[in-house]
Amino acid sequence: MTKVTAQLTNFRMSPQKVRLVTRTVRGKSVTDALGVLRFDVRAAAAPLRKLIQSAVANAHHNDHISADALTVADITVTGGPVLKRWMPRAQGRATHILKRTSTIRVTLVADDAETQQHDTEKKTAAKKSTTTKRPAA
Repeated sequence: MTKVTAQLTNFRMSPQKVRLVTRTVRGKSVTDALGVLRFDVRAAAAPLRKLIQSAVANAHHNDHISADALTVADITVTGGPVLKRWMPRAQGRATHILKRTSTIRVTLVADDAETQQHDTEKKTAAKKSTTTKRPAA
């Protein structure tokens, strides 16, 4: 089983709002997850869609796995650094404003059949490259 990850750090939205969107796509195939996120009206849907597409691109480039064989195994959202600001209020007072950020990590998993097929293609390509023809003298 091949795992592929992608991470988005310092995303300027509170983790609570992002977690609402991640619950809708966890455990689905990549094509289904991208379809759900495409029509989701919440603001966190577009960056999450780009992050899943980035993980798919990582899988294609590094392991030659197609998007059809991938499923969203896990999405974790943790709090990032918090920007602390203040706002003036009545009678000379001030209140704190916490501008929260999120760190999102997506893990995609490939089917075993697809991974085994890729491994056999890799081995046959390695055998072909090691057997070189000698020029006729």
